[in-house]
Amino acid sequence: METCRSSIWTTVEKLSQQLMTDPRSSAEQAEKLLEDLEAEDFPLETACLTYILSVGQYYQAQLPKAVKGLESAEHTLCGLRSTEKRAMEWLLRVKTYLGICYAALGDCAQGIYQLLEVKEQSVRLNDVYNYAYAHIYLGNLYGSVGKHELALQYLTAGQEAAAVTGSVHQQGMVNLYLGSIYSRLNDFKKALECLGRALELFDRHRLADTPEVLTTMGAIYLAQQDHIRSEQFLSIALEQAREKGTPSAEIEALIQKAEVSRSKDKASEAEDLLKHALHLAETHNLDRYTLPCAKKLLELKESAGDYRGACLYTRMVMDLNEEIIHQSTLSELQTIELSHKLEQTEAERDFLKKRSSHLKRSFEQINAVSRLGTEANALLDLNLIIDSMYTTLSTIFPVDSFSILLTNEQGDELIPQSRIISNQYISTAAIPTASVRHIEAYAARNRQDILIRDIEAEGAQYRSGPTAEADTDYRSWALLPLEARGKLLGILQLQSKQSEAYSVQDMDILRILANQTAVTLSNERTLKEMQQTNEQLSLERERLQLANRQLQDAHTRIEQLAIYDDLTGLPNRHLLFERAVPMLHLARRNQSPFAVCFIDLDNFKQINDSLGHWAGDEALKMLGRRISKTLRKSDLVARLGGDEFVAVFNDLKSSDAVTVILEKMLNEFAQPLEIGSRTFFVGASIGVSLYPDDAFEFNELLNLADKAQYAAKHTGKQRYCFYRQLADRQEKTGSDIS
Repeated sequence: METCRSSIWTTVEKLSQQLMTDPRSSAEQAEKLLEDLEAEDFPLETACLTYILSVGQYYQAQLPKAVKGLESAEHTLCGLRSTEKRAMEWLLRVKTYLGICYAALGDCAQGIYQLLEVKEQSVRLNDVYNYAYAHIYLGNLYGSVGKHELALQYLTAGQEAAAVTGSVHQQGMVNLYLGSIYSRLNDFKKALECLGRALELFDRHRLADTPEVLTTMGAIYLAQQDHIRSEQFLSIALEQAREKGTPSAEIEALIQKAEVSRSKDKASEAEDLLKHALHLAETHNLDRYTLPCAKKLLELKESAGDYRGACLYTRMVMDLNEEIIHQSTLSELQTIELSHKLEQTEAERDFLKKRSSHLKRSFEQINAVSRLGTEANALLDLNLIIDSMYTTLSTIFPVDSFSILLTNEQGDELIPQSRIISNQYISTAAIPTASVRHIEAYAARNRQDILIRDIEAEGAQYRSGPTAEADTDYRSWALLPLEARGKLLGILQLQSKQSEAYSVQDMDILRILANQTAVTLSNERTLKEMQQTNEQLSLERERLQLANRQLQDAHTRIEQLAIYDDLTGLPNRHLLFERAVPMLHLARRNQSPFAVCFIDLDNFKQINDSLGHWAGDEALKMLGRRISKTLRKSDLVARLGGDEFVAVFNDLKSSDAVTVILEKMLNEFAQPLEIGSRTFFVGASIGVSLYPDDAFEFNELLNLADKAQYAAKHTGKQRYCFYRQLADRQEKTGSDIS
């Protein structure tokens, strides 16, 4: 049995290694092995093969099957992990893909939870391999929900771990997800750099995630209005997705290709692509793509005025939205049910608390106070609040005097906002909170509710010294501190000329009002502070916006100077290499010719000598425009410096096609230049090198084109010379080309 186990395990490791290259084939082989394997005799091997099968199903968009298989493998491995370290490491792989599958099914929170668990367990096991994957996929999930800063932190940690493991797939996935995040942040330059590294890694090892890289790059070029490159990348992505059997990648490529067609006003072509994508999404139950495809088709139909056709997709969108709303409604119903139970419990508690012989009167008072608190919150104007309070309270309590006293900023005085006596507004003086003569000051200092049924019998408890004669007119007092967020805002005061006008139950009701009033006052103060702050922020925002515009202008100018020639506006040497290398990469992939032309102006020195450098600069601008005029949209022209230019021709049907462009270019150079009142004739010597005839790398092609240009200039000027001609001449004469 041990010999058999060793043989099975060798196969498991082999399938695991080829899983990221060919998930479909790996899954098929794993499934065949599982049919002949006794799970009871080989539990670890069975779980690992189930994992391989499930990952293959994930790539083939069979998500429910993948989750079922992974959960089965997890259950098996959990029973083994206490005795086998290898089982624990495979368990973390299983949990990682469970998290990925949960997220793909729309449960992003469960996916993140699963991956966080893998992260913690991999640290305890010192398992760098699973630690790297956990961070990489966490970075992707956090990026997909807009938490870009956190996503970049996880991806940076994953990148460091991937450097330790040396895993090509991990390094590629880090660059893929970094590129996706930078793309969402509209930093297309960084995005393309990362995606280029990912493409190089994936393409070299023919990994299954290559289509996702190509689709992302295609989307970026589309955003930059570069339809040619976008379509090239997306076509390759679509071809590889079909080849590797990854429906999700195929759908994403189809959707992006439809956007390219739509931007080129090819509505019919876009519709066909979206219909195909929708069919795939429905076939594989990929709900996350079904609704977006249906919406895009609906937009196309409406734009074309095909309202009958639009009805079909309107119904589909409505049905899909109804399903989403249904799920949301179930969740809301559960929340409402819980809230209803809580409200019932709260009502019962209030009922028991307020039970007394005056239940009916108290209930009316509570309702009135509740309405009053709601009105106060809506008013947010202190004078209106005081007037509304007095009007309401005087109907449910005996009130001969009503006032609200607010603390000043220092908190050492109570300032009456309004005191209403028998429907008359009376002005009164501020009361120091340190005063021993005023009951209001006592309530403020101690933050204590005070109920006085008879001032003559109880007043001495709260004040001393002489009192105002008017205060003795009121037999009953009710004072309640107004507090919010731990801060004393003031005092609410009611007075009546009757003795025992207020009860303990009344104080409970008034305490509700006091709390509501305190919140309202706090909100009013906060609102004023926010308004002031908002005004300051508005001024600051305007200043920052101006500064930001200036910085953006400066940044744009710096970027322009860094990659474009300041005189002609053409790409400089740096941008030439940045664009030409990917063009050569595509030419190599498409097995199409690629040409590099080194252009040096003839008789240019006479312009500078005759009229000065200003005239030379003007001539360079005019000639730069003439060169650009002869090129196609897919070609590239750059100025290296002085009177040297480089043109790159891509997407050529044959090497002979270069000759047609070169003849047009020489014809343009032969035309006279009108500068000032003078006429000049400036020609050009052009050297041409070809891929794959002359060299395979761009730098080498450029050097060979320079040599061919040198030969053209020394054999008569105003002509072009192919490097191949020089090579042939060397073979015949034995001379040195250089």
